[in-house]
Amino acid sequence: MLIDYIPAKNFTSGAYVHNPPRLFKLIVIHWIVGTLDACVRWFQAPSNNKSSAHYVIGVNGEIVQMVEEENIAWHAGVSSWKDYPTYGVWQSLNPCSIGIELAGPPSSIGMKGWPKSEIIACAELCKDIHTRWPEIKITDHSRISPAVKIDVIKGTGHPEDVFPWSELLELSGVPEA
Repeated sequence: MLIDYIPAKNFTSGAYVHNPPRLFKLIVIHWIVGTLDACVRWFQAPSNNKSSAHYVIGVNGEIVQMVEEENIAWHAGVSSWKDYPTYGVWQSLNPCSIGIELAGPPSSIGMKGWPKSEIIACAELCKDIHTRWPEIKITDHSRISPAVKIDVIKGTGHPEDVFPWSELLELSGVPEA
């Protein structure tokens, strides 16, 4: 799997969280309302003081890593899910999760439905991450953050934006959180 590395402006060193020891428990799937290039530019923009993700995936299946997995990307915001650790002052799942941003949703970038190449790339990346962090599970941003108004799985209300969640889970082999 070919992955380009382009560093994001915002992240926190993984060494910052050491008590309790940091464990990777979740892969959080997001979509960005735009293209891969627009997302990469935003995560590097001087005016962006609040967001980043470990990986961004484009509609053709191209993958860009923007934050090293050992570091904390700023993708989950104020969040919680079941009994997953939010590491005290963080009040966020960022320290225990790896964030993946998908270009889309389809209606925002002139496409009819999620491209198979993007879903396959996401599934392969999740599978690859799972080999390094065997206890990790997948969830979507709308489940973990009550402030998120866009449901990642249901989409925007346009039929072409409904995300193929079951297909992602099946192709990746990574369990759902």
